[in-house]
Amino acid sequence: MKTTIDEYPNKVLIVEDEALVALEIEKNLEKNGFTVVSNIAYGEKVLDEINLHNPDVVLMDIKLKGEISGLTAAEIVNKEKDIPIIFLTAYSDAKTIEKVKEVGAYGYIVKPFHEQELKVALEMGLYKFSSERKARMKEKSFLQFSDQIEDAFIISDKGGKKILFASKGFEKVFGRSQESFIQDCESFLDLIYKEDLERFKEFQSSGGRGVSSLEVEYRILLPDESLRWVVTRVFPVEEDNSENRNVMVTVSSDITRKKQADINFKHQIDFIGDQLVLKNLDLRLKENKIEELIKEKRDVLSNVSHEFKTPLNAILGYGQLLESDSLNNWTFEQKEHLDHILKAGHNLLNLIEKVLGFSKVDSGDIPVSIKSVHLNRLISDLINQYDSKAKNREIQIINKVSTKKDFFVLSDPLLLKQVFMNLISNAIKFTNVQGTVEVYSEVEESLLRVTIFDTGCGIPKDKLEVVFDPLVRVGKDLYNPDNKGLGLAVTKSLIELMNGTISVQSELNVGSRFSVELPLDKIIELEIN
Repeated sequence: MKTTIDEYPNKVLIVEDEALVALEIEKNLEKNGFTVVSNIAYGEKVLDEINLHNPDVVLMDIKLKGEISGLTAAEIVNKEKDIPIIFLTAYSDAKTIEKVKEVGAYGYIVKPFHEQELKVALEMGLYKFSSERKARMKEKSFLQFSDQIEDAFIISDKGGKKILFASKGFEKVFGRSQESFIQDCESFLDLIYKEDLERFKEFQSSGGRGVSSLEVEYRILLPDESLRWVVTRVFPVEEDNSENRNVMVTVSSDITRKKQADINFKHQIDFIGDQLVLKNLDLRLKENKIEELIKEKRDVLSNVSHEFKTPLNAILGYGQLLESDSLNNWTFEQKEHLDHILKAGHNLLNLIEKVLGFSKVDSGDIPVSIKSVHLNRLISDLINQYDSKAKNREIQIINKVSTKKDFFVLSDPLLLKQVFMNLISNAIKFTNVQGTVEVYSEVEESLLRVTIFDTGCGIPKDKLEVVFDPLVRVGKDLYNPDNKGLGLAVTKSLIELMNGTISVQSELNVGSRFSVELPLDKIIELEIN
């Protein structure tokens, strides 16, 4: 494969009026790895040769044949082409050197010269040109990028007194052309709303002291007299150790929509806050009203119950006198009617006692004395107490509370006894004949759980949520007026007064589990012989 001359790097175009000097230069260049694409003596032909051979560098003599000099030829080339020119001449006076500078040469070699001087001059010129081209390309890319963004991108000296660059986004953000800003940057202060001017000046002076990064929000006055919110962020850039070379990069953005959204949001929050205050006030008024109604309800329950008990006791008293009066010859039908009266009276009296008990618990009138209670002994005594009642119904009552440990709970002994009396009594009452009632305990961290399990009729799932509500009938018998004791609602209230909790699990026609959790005081390990 044949290699053409255009494929070699560092191609050189020689423009020299003396043929022998041109040949000597060509010889030296090729010896040092350069490729000479052409050798001409006329300045008028330089541009054509460049278009034809596309050289990497032009080695130009100032004095040439023809009507134009090397300096004039260089000016023509610079207008049309981006190519480095190195001058090679016998002239070294100050005037010539100044003209060479004006043309923008990348090197200057004085005749006569050494071979090494020529090589170094060409390499340095090419390196300088390559570096500048890369910088120009970066600058071009930067300008293209800055024109695409809507923010105002500004480069200035460290004090913001001299503007080096301002993007097209300046006009979008501030409503003025960037040219006018570059020409007179001090006029920028005239744009700022007077109430924000001092804050902006403080920001500006802080940025000038080399702070790593700052930002400030302020308002500007647009040409139509409307206000716009702007946020400006400044980033000082250290170019080198020379203080006067430091520059700042400033980015300004229009945040008017965001600010308006923030203001609207704040207004909404304030409105919601006002509504919450009014709602809270309304709730407090309602709470006070509810407390008044609850107190009134308690008073009514207590008074009505007492009022009912007086005539009811009279009815029961006279009924019992009639029942014991053997002088009266009662017919069977009369005797049966009297039994119904007495039974209904006792049931009603029992119901009134429940209402009074619940009223006392609900109002907090029951005194509570918390102390350490020996749970094993309390449960054992109650099971012995109810054992005969269970046997009468052919029900087996089993005590599974630990015999290897004594449990002590923090509770009121009298109230706790009443709680378990009610739970054990209910378990026996609602357990089928030949069924089982079990009482067992579990320790969980600082709590003792006592569970009363029965194999009774159970409670429907849809009724479990209301099983502790006062005077609610769950099933056909659960809150029957015949049921003596405080009832589950009062039981729950008593347990909560003693800092405990109660829960229930039940399945219809299978049985129920009522679990009471109480604060644990201590556990004593027993020695078993």
